Amino acid sequence: MKKKLLFAVVTLFLASATYAIPPTLQDTVLIGNWEHESDGWIDLTTGLPVDSFDDTWSTLDYTSLKIPCNVMSPSNNWGNILSRSVKDDFFANDALRLDVRFTGSSDWGEISAIYLDAQGGPGGGFQPIDYSQFTFYNGQDTCIAVHYSQYKSQVPANAEWINFVIQVNSESVTGSYLNFDDAWLMAWDIPEPATISLLGLGGLALLRRRK
Repeated sequence: MKKKLLFAVVTLFLASATYAIPPTLQDTVLIGNWEHESDGWIDLTTGLPVDSFDDTWSTLDYTSLKIPCNVMSPSNNWGNILSRSVKDDFFANDALRLDVRFTGSSDWGEISAIYLDAQGGPGGGFQPIDYSQFTFYNGQDTCIAVHYSQYKSQVPANAEWINFVIQVNSESVTGSYLNFDDAWLMAWDIPEPATISLLGLGGLALLRRRK
């Protein structure tokens, strides 16, 4: 009886919290693993290809991208800003995934915002695709995935540029870094709310039938 009750509680929870089920992510297009190569990423602070790598941490192969994420000044409190063209693969995928580690002199660092920069796209061509800040603590390894498919219909198919822009920051003036590795564009498959609700109702029916 206890097992049946637990099953009903779990299915009811899934019915009420659609995104409690982690999305199924399928690796499709690798857009950065930074084996001492920029992989097309630009540091918009300098306008040059990224060129700072770390041989001590990687989730794929041997190196990762090491980006300072320091407060730059009281009037400009954002750290480095990165950009990468995704024009060739944008429409065939639904999410951007990053493996991230934070290290440094401060307790925390963050991805302050992720933007879609597309010719003729939403937001006048510069649209935040995630309004939440991703905060990381010292030594923490995290995988994040940001869904963007709701904006695909708003980007012209013949857009001359489609970029993702990542803005980073920390509480420290110097000595804090975010390491990025395994950046992917990915398909995103999550059950429809109606499907999950039916799972919940099915659990209740099973409990009633077998009392």
